[in-house]
Amino acid sequence: ASGIGKAIVKRLAAHGAKTVVVDINQGNADKTAAEIRANQGHAIAIGCNVTDKVEVQAMVQQVLDKHKQIDILINNVGIVRDNYITKMPEEDWDLVIDTNLKSYFLCSQAVAPHMREREYGRIVNVSSRAWLGNVGQANYAAAKGGVVSLTRVLGLELGGDDYVTKPFSPREVAARVRAILRRSGPCAVMEKEYQPTAQGKELSLDDLSKRIIYGGYRLDLTAHEFKLAAVLIRHPGQVFSREQLLDHAWEDPGAVTDRTVDAHIKSLRAKLRAVELGAEEMIQTRRGLGYVYSPVEN
Repeated sequence: ASGIGKAIVKRLAAHGAKTVVVDINQGNADKTAAEIRANQGHAIAIGCNVTDKVEVQAMVQQVLDKHKQIDILINNVGIVRDNYITKMPEEDWDLVIDTNLKSYFLCSQAVAPHMREREYGRIVNVSSRAWLGNVGQANYAAAKGGVVSLTRVLGLELGGDDYVTKPFSPREVAARVRAILRRSGPCAVMEKEYQPTAQGKELSLDDLSKRIIYGGYRLDLTAHEFKLAAVLIRHPGQVFSREQLLDHAWEDPGAVTDRTVDAHIKSLRAKLRAVELGAEEMIQTRRGLGYVYSPVEN
């Protein structure tokens, strides 16, 4: 009922879906459901420990009693208990595996018979690129890798019917949000060439820089951050030296230093990170060379 899960359920509700917000904390679920209803959406909240089979089955039955059908299941659960493999307590391993993997199995298992009976359904599993391996995250990486494998098995076992299973990482979710935003109208998006007008009015550079949208959030960039971002984004994969960026972003490049560029890039990356964990990695440092923009793959 928070973070990515909250964003997903609110987007579904905005498109007319009758949504069910499930969280181990009933208060969190109630709060998100209330926000959806306040925006004329449809939502109910259910408190459920999704690592407990009995509770999961009861939750699914409650949804069926209310709505008579389940069209989409989105599994989006995740906690971390990071530690080196030599120091990780067994209970931390078990907790992360149960929360981040077993819950997906239990919820998918609970809805699959209903979807098969109706010959329709969608199961979306939110994973993470951490499944490729991170230091100190043996439990988390194993769980997220398990989600990918589980999703593939679900696809093999259930794919003959008219329903689909698909794993997404948070970064992929954000990429799809950006793709939707790019198609949705005139607001500027990080990967899209900015538009210098809004409602027919010419915008100053300062105004325009504050209108940049990323992942649904305004970045509120300074004019210089905006210029730096615009240069890098228009030339993905091209490394720009600090001197080149100075020439592009400052009217009087001789009045500032390389450290000024570094400071503005650092601020830009921090603003990206604030709206999406990992987004700051799109603007990378090439030691001794400068900076390069590497867009997230859609």
